[in-house]
Amino acid sequence: MTMKQLIHGEDYRQLVSVMGSIPQANQDLCAVYESGPAKTHQVLADYLADAASRGLIQCPQPVESAELLIGMICGLDILRITYHVEVETPNAEQVRAFAQRLVKAFMAMHGVS
Repeated sequence: MTMKQLIHGEDYRQLVSVMGSIPQANQDLCAVYESGPAKTHQVLADYLADAASRGLIQCPQPVESAELLIGMICGLDILRITYHVEVETPNAEQVRAFAQRLVKAFMAMHGVS
């Protein structure tokens, strides 16, 4: 499953809905954030740093580049889903085409010259 498919899935929609309906005082959103998005961000930053150290990409700021890549993947869809705006779930071909465009753009910024 891709990140794009994850944020379009029913499980993610239900998670957003439930988290929004629980009173703030009863939530431990920091723990949820740390074990999910923050961990994903750090793993991706480490991966980019390793790729840069092996000369595969130019990535002098892997933490920032990881955040940029996650933002490129999620785009405004994450907000649309959060605000319950109807979003068409992409099919496999749309996800594949999106991934190709995204990788091409990311590598244009980080490719080895």
